Amino acid sequence: MIALEESDSDLARRPPMTISAVIERLAETSGVPIEEARLCLGRLLLWISNVNNTIQKRGGRYTILPYKLHQFIAQTGSVYTTLDSGAERFITLEPGMYKPDDAQKKPIFPNVFSRITGQSFICVTRAGDRLEPREFRTEEEKEEEEGTDGYLLIGEGIWNPEEDLDYLPEAWVKKTKNGALKIEKKKEPYFPRKVWFDEYGNCSDTREMQHWGWFMRAPLLFDPSCGGFFDPKEKESTKLAMLGSEGRSTSTTITAVSVLNRLAESGLQLRDQKLLSFTDNRQDAALQAGHFNDFLQVVQLRSAIRGALENAPDNRLTFAQIGEATRNAEVLFEVLNGHDVNDCPKPEPTREIINFSDWPEGIAEQYAEPFARVLLLVKPQRDGTDQPWWQHWRPRVELYNTIHLLAKCFVTARTTKYLSFSSVATSYVFTDALFVFATDRWDLFSVVQSTLHEAWARKYSGALKQDLRYSPSDCFETFPFPAGLWQNANARLAEVGEQYHEHRKSLMLSLWLGLTDIYNLFHARDLTPGLVAQISKKTPEEAERGYEGLLELRRLHRELDLAARDAYEWDIDLGHDFHEVETLPENDRVRYTISPTARKEVLRRLLEVNHQRAAEEAKSAPSIRKKASRKGPKRNGPEGQSALIQ
Repeated sequence: MIALEESDSDLARRPPMTISAVIERLAETSGVPIEEARLCLGRLLLWISNVNNTIQKRGGRYTILPYKLHQFIAQTGSVYTTLDSGAERFITLEPGMYKPDDAQKKPIFPNVFSRITGQSFICVTRAGDRLEPREFRTEEEKEEEEGTDGYLLIGEGIWNPEEDLDYLPEAWVKKTKNGALKIEKKKEPYFPRKVWFDEYGNCSDTREMQHWGWFMRAPLLFDPSCGGFFDPKEKESTKLAMLGSEGRSTSTTITAVSVLNRLAESGLQLRDQKLLSFTDNRQDAALQAGHFNDFLQVVQLRSAIRGALENAPDNRLTFAQIGEATRNAEVLFEVLNGHDVNDCPKPEPTREIINFSDWPEGIAEQYAEPFARVLLLVKPQRDGTDQPWWQHWRPRVELYNTIHLLAKCFVTARTTKYLSFSSVATSYVFTDALFVFATDRWDLFSVVQSTLHEAWARKYSGALKQDLRYSPSDCFETFPFPAGLWQNANARLAEVGEQYHEHRKSLMLSLWLGLTDIYNLFHARDLTPGLVAQISKKTPEEAERGYEGLLELRRLHRELDLAARDAYEWDIDLGHDFHEVETLPENDRVRYTISPTARKEVLRRLLEVNHQRAAEEAKSAPSIRKKASRKGPKRNGPEGQSALIQ
């Protein structure tokens, strides 16, 4: 037995076993070779994972045959590598002088890492035309006569002597008579020097060899990978870190963040995106908790600094400016509007906006420069109103509270030629030209993107000239989603919805066209590669690929409509082809869509479901006085449906 063991004639849970121990036990018990037992165990775990993924996609919370894999992050020393590049590079945590089982004795070198950027610094001693491995020392000792201790840095863009001298302290460089910069003589030996080398440690300053990099003499005076400068008396351990010196907390944090990201990407509901971490004593637990908090603060601070630099003139800030600019970045948000969504190949913001949310004036005025701008431009327009003048007219706090924990949400333009929803980040501010569908579920996206919902929206929403004016109160709150979909996810809808959206996204980028132009081509009866080339200005080869991509988008749209139909358990022949849609203007009513007969039947059945659910709600709450019945659709649906689109 693997999971259980006998204890006083009873079965008890066995202590956790390593994977290798489980494989050995299986091989011993079954009499099969070790490798066969390994393959069988791997297939079993993969099968269990696939089954449970299917259960979760259908909305189920509990799994079958649950198991736990524990990853122990133990203390380590240095990481050792050869001087090869790419796939040939050998990496190990085992100390030694040479690569194991290598007849030619290829040397392995300890690696340490920049505490700022993570750049690898290979510990070497240069002795003439040889690079020899050396162990990392936290304090550099007096050099011996045989060679010069230092580090080898490999990678593009680490050091450019023609440009990077401008960023050095003034005391380190001086100007020559012709205005050129020259490194101060005492500092020069510690600056990066280009060196050619091979995987066996042979090197040269002049003769080209298989690889090249930069040799820096120890101790480090500065880190060229980030531009940081050090006091000559600082210990090397404050500049560079070994993998195992204090890396366990970092490893645990990075592993946790990676796992949580994968859980989010897998489509799990937020309540199920959980990770449990164990430490073996209270002190380590407190240390790890602090590390998590520090990690989040550092990420937020770096994000704010980047935002401040992006907004600064010429993307530069002085030390005197960076503090206030970084703080101001906390209230500057990218703002997404209808034009960005419908007309741009990437539905991404092109502007920024000041947003004080629902903060009181006392907090908002702490952000001096943004507050002054709002005071100048907004307050005169709001004088005489009861609205807090420093806030947006409709801050939509409820919306942002709903979506801030989601990785994505879906948006559609309030006024649009074609009803289409796009997946966007939840970190944006959305203008009133957009409606936000506050969910990250692809199956719900499939329903609102389907022709079934589009037909309902055109029937019960208004119009502006030739465009649809989407009205959530009339066509979303009244729309009867497939029964049980809010409670249980639909795997088929989710799969086809994501595939449809991502293919459309790729097509927009390859043709560099916005949603409106893509759907103009999508609905063109006379679609040809030539028409694609004319609209997109692409080469004939690119237009041909775009033409094939549009045909594939039509196929995926049929699949999406069929999946939505099947979610209602209907047997309607949708009859996809080029048809006239009578609710559209006479000069532009041909669409690649479901047949008029199918459209009428879909609308009839949706209205029937709407009325049926409204009657059930009225019956379950007889004490609530109802208004007179109307023939049109009634607002009904699961609790909270109306709040999901704003």
